[in-house]
Amino acid sequence: MLRSLVGSEMCIRDRCKGGTSPTTCSTPTATPHDNDEPTTHRPPEEAVEAICATIKGVNAQIDLFREGFDLGMRAYVEVKDIEVEDRIAESEVRTLFMASVPKAFRDPSSSMLELQWTTILPSCAHAGMANLSEEQLSLRLEPFVLTLHRRAIDMLIEFTADEQEQWKRLNIEVPPSTMYFNRIFIHPVVATVNVLFEVQNLSKVLHGEMAELCHLLPTLEGSKVQLHEIDIRSCHINDMPERLTDILSSRMLTMNAIFLLLCGVQPVRAATEMGKASVGLLIQPLEHYKRNRSVYAGILRGIQAFSRVSAAELLKMGAGATRTAHNVTNMSTGTYSRSLARGSQPTGLGDGMMRAAREMQQGVDGAVQVMMKGGVQETWRIPPIITDGFLKAFTEVLQGLRNNVSPSDMNMDLKLYKSQAKDKTEGNN
Repeated sequence: MLRSLVGSEMCIRDRCKGGTSPTTCSTPTATPHDNDEPTTHRPPEEAVEAICATIKGVNAQIDLFREGFDLGMRAYVEVKDIEVEDRIAESEVRTLFMASVPKAFRDPSSSMLELQWTTILPSCAHAGMANLSEEQLSLRLEPFVLTLHRRAIDMLIEFTADEQEQWKRLNIEVPPSTMYFNRIFIHPVVATVNVLFEVQNLSKVLHGEMAELCHLLPTLEGSKVQLHEIDIRSCHINDMPERLTDILSSRMLTMNAIFLLLCGVQPVRAATEMGKASVGLLIQPLEHYKRNRSVYAGILRGIQAFSRVSAAELLKMGAGATRTAHNVTNMSTGTYSRSLARGSQPTGLGDGMMRAAREMQQGVDGAVQVMMKGGVQETWRIPPIITDGFLKAFTEVLQGLRNNVSPSDMNMDLKLYKSQAKDKTEGNN
């Protein structure tokens, strides 16, 4: 029996421009997310870009059985917490993967990931035919938040392609595996998915390139993905990816799954959340009457909850609309106007008003810089720069109001997104 408690950080690093081999590292370091607070911890400027996974509280137990038992091995692994951090310089996302429930509110005895692996030895295996052993795998994953964007996906695809190329260059032949799974059982999974679409080249959009046009789709925020239990029986390891893909594809293409994904589009999300709150107008009085024999207090609580949810969703929808318009106009401003970072948010209406005044002033200053330094050929940027300043000002005011109404939304955004605006280069405009 072996028990271990370790904390490690694994990095997937970006490719070097000179075409060198990929770099991976595993370093036991202290992580800045012990209290689930937003952090500005970043690698030094000279360090390469990376996607880093932090794994905390790994507890492993492995049981090996003597000859004569029906089991050859039984392993149990639990991981208390998993977090994947985005350290790509031009990305606005801070956390790609994390638990849905903050650590402070989770059951101390619960684990983010639980895996159990059992090797079963048929009776004939004791006669020297151990290759006929069968495996059983059970996997349980706590609800999590997944945030996707094109820069992280491009880095992971590049990393995988380079790793495969390295294996080909080594010219090592891997013998086919004889591993056979008697059963693979995955417990139900609940995920909250955010998908950020980002246009990186405006000229490709104007030329109608489909790969870039797809990134004009509206951002998905808070889409719910619910996967029922997956039970795969009698499967060779080589067939497992195909069978798992078939099951996931069939379930994700159902009407219910598509509707839950579309609920991440802000107008649809606002309608669904307000619909849920309206149901509370009926349920709150009944529940309050059962406890306190008072209907009036329940009606007041229901109205308060409905008003709070409706105001938060309408303000969030307005801020999302102005942010989308800002992202479009900002591509035409060159280096004279910075983009608005999602993680840099006003704490309330007062802070939002001060930020709005600053954004409008910066828009006017940018227009003045164009007239003084840009020359005649740059004067076409003046209207987008001024418009961009006003759009950012409206976004700051609406977000400040929303954060007054719903501080939990602000805390989630601070955890998911970076507080610094990404750098812009002239080549992307």
